[in-house]
Amino acid sequence: GVLFPFGHGLSYSTFQLGQLELEGESVQKGEPRYSAGQDVRCAVEVRNTGEVDDSMVVQLYVRQSGADQADNPRKELRDFSKSLIKAGGSARL
Repeated sequence: GVLFPFGHGLSYSTFQLGQLELEGESVQKGEPRYSAGQDVRCAVEVRNTGEVDDSMVVQLYVRQSGADQADNPRKELRDFSKSLIKAGGSARL
């Protein structure tokens, strides 16, 4: 198996992620669900809790509900964002 997942890496600082915010959400059984082609905006607050300025990469993965597993990946990287965040500061990504 893989020793480290994609995106795993070392950092000079520590970060705390806030609650994921979804715009355009349709909820069924407590889980957000979207139609194919529907635009959805996602955001998360990232706080640098360390003592040095450092960069953070946030990755957004999606999966297709009810899709044939043989034809579709379990998870798909849909977007990512990288930001330099000052020590003690935060950014909305």
